[in-house]
Amino acid sequence: MKKRTFLGILASFAVFWLLFPVSKATSLFNRLKIHPLSDHELQTAALIAEYIYPEDSEPGASALGIDTYCANQSTALYFRRYIPSLQRITEYLDAASRKAGKNGFSAMHPEGRVALLDFIASGKADHLYPGIRNDFYTLVDMTIEGCFSDPLHGGNRNARAWQILDGTFKKEWMYV
Repeated sequence: MKKRTFLGILASFAVFWLLFPVSKATSLFNRLKIHPLSDHELQTAALIAEYIYPEDSEPGASALGIDTYCANQSTALYFRRYIPSLQRITEYLDAASRKAGKNGFSAMHPEGRVALLDFIASGKADHLYPGIRNDFYTLVDMTIEGCFSDPLHGGNRNARAWQILDGTFKKEWMYV
């Protein structure tokens, strides 16, 4: 390759990055990613996270952005360890809700969802579906990470969870 050709290619890349901001390129690449989790599985993950970290005087998992965290991270290599657990527990919860006459876990009344998740967390569902409690506690880890992670990953909206932990939160701490 001639030096002139190489410099022309290099200049065209430089002009592209000057005219096309990095935020737009990142947004474009994020839209092209394929999420290995379905919308139904993401919704189930958000419902389970809200059960694990409910809203009281402080914001719960939904207000902290657990749904955005799961959607953003579902293509990340690190997050993929949660996917089999989430898929198995979604399968179990939907089957159990159909036995109760509902159209799926998300269609259940909130008290029914809580009762079903209490049943799993207590270990009483292990004889029906071996390992379901381990899958549930894997999702507890996911919820903690999503609620208290760096806001750049989609969770911990506006660094609110960090403010809950320390009343003297400073915005500079986010990027240290």
